[in-house]
Amino acid sequence: MTTIITRLYADRKAARAVRKKLLKQKFREADVDLIAAREGDDTARIEAALEKAMVHESAAKAYARPIAEGGAALVVRADYRPLGARRIARESLADSGAVDAGGAVEDHDVKLPPKPAYETLFPRVLKDHPLFFRVDSDPGTGREPQTFSKLTGIPALTSWRPGGQRLTERRGPILPFKTIDDRPRKKSVLEDHPRFSDRFGVATIKHR
Repeated sequence: MTTIITRLYADRKAARAVRKKLLKQKFREADVDLIAAREGDDTARIEAALEKAMVHESAAKAYARPIAEGGAALVVRADYRPLGARRIARESLADSGAVDAGGAVEDHDVKLPPKPAYETLFPRVLKDHPLFFRVDSDPGTGREPQTFSKLTGIPALTSWRPGGQRLTERRGPILPFKTIDDRPRKKSVLEDHPRFSDRFGVATIKHR
């Protein structure tokens, strides 16, 4: 369960100062909204924006006109982050200079739908990017593999370039020099050992 805690302030500056204080107390930016009027907003549009932010209906009606006249509302979604979020928010807002809302409900509980696992575990992953985790080799796209010098504009110390294809596409041994022992390897480290079928008397599925 998440508690929506809202307060009305005389102007943006006052609301912004309280928001900054809450963020220093480890509230996430996404959980502390500042709602103020934009150019062309009327009371109906402001009230709709407040209700969309899950402000209680009575508070949305009480806040709409003061916000249209230059005020601002602070909306805090308090759950379990930080520890004791509800208590911390209420104590911080108690002496913050909020405007009296005339008995409107400024604290109420709501049940939010659970977030998908990828948003809670990997919030910074680009989930919708079509080329995520993919190397685009199409020339001219700006995403094709390039040399470090080309990417940074810093010339290399030498103009030597390895011959052949890229390492991932090169055939043959990866190392450009001979190994210590170039004798052909045996098929097995065990010598003169019987086959599995001969040792255990169990026929294999396939005999080569």
